[in-house]
Amino acid sequence: MNIISYLRVSTEDQNVSPQRIEISGYLERFPGGPHTVVEFVDVISGSKSKRPGLTGLAARCAPGGVDLVM
Repeated sequence: MNIISYLRVSTEDQNVSPQRIEISGYLERFPGGPHTVVEFVDVISGSKSKRPGLTGLAARCAPGGVDLVM
């Protein structure tokens, strides 16, 4: 299964590790493993419309071949 994860925090003082741990824990219990996971990360306010990680995620999904976005 081809999975994309999107992690975001608002400031450099925060970190995405808790989000990554949650996703990893979920995927350990998710059927059909092993999974290919591509991760996109943004450190930017959610109110900003230009988020490079989110843009990269959308571009990766456009051609297909992605089964799940987390």
